[in-house]
Amino acid sequence: MLTNEQKEQAKNYGASIKQKYLSNNDWEGSYKYLGKTEFALFFAFLVENGKLNFVFKQLNELYPFMFEYCDEKFISKLSIPNNIKFVDANTFPTTPIKELSFANNHSIRMFENAAFADMKNLKVIDLPDSLNIIPSNCFQGDVNLKYVFLPDSLKVIGKNAFVGCDENIELVANFRPDTKLKAPKESIEFLKSHLRFEHPQEEDEEDGLPFPAWGVSTWY
Repeated sequence: MLTNEQKEQAKNYGASIKQKYLSNNDWEGSYKYLGKTEFALFFAFLVENGKLNFVFKQLNELYPFMFEYCDEKFISKLSIPNNIKFVDANTFPTTPIKELSFANNHSIRMFENAAFADMKNLKVIDLPDSLNIIPSNCFQGDVNLKYVFLPDSLKVIGKNAFVGCDENIELVANFRPDTKLKAPKESIEFLKSHLRFEHPQEEDEEDGLPFPAWGVSTWY
């Protein structure tokens, strides 16, 4: 939780942007004017005062480090609403969020590289049905991440997307094992070990495993 001193600072930050930016719902301008640390402090103050949903309805994107000062008491679970169209790199490092999901019928198709990197407390993420690309380093360093739910819209997994994650992580795929999915060659063994299919197909006659055994048929 924020200290009394931090709360006073946050109030001052809010006052400094109220007239020029907040009155016009210009959150991008507010972020650029305050800077990432000051904005994160102001955002945490709003979250602690029950304003998260109010702010989220006015945002189009999530900014780097904006959750830095948020406390687990107020934001251990987060659902990203439909109006968020862009998740920037390093939006969530060191945050207390344990479960992350997206609103139904979300239209986002990709994230910035390292968008969910270094989320040390994250255990579960349910990716949106619209997602086409998991970018490079997307979940790098998420040491407690146990479950990633992959949509059937997924086409590409980037380099080092899951490097540094829990060794027992499960990638729960909502697509068939014969789905064509592009991923770097060095990720083949990782995906072989960690993909689990919601819709397995017929077994391969040779070894009794779904074919292809690692769940993808195209690599780059």
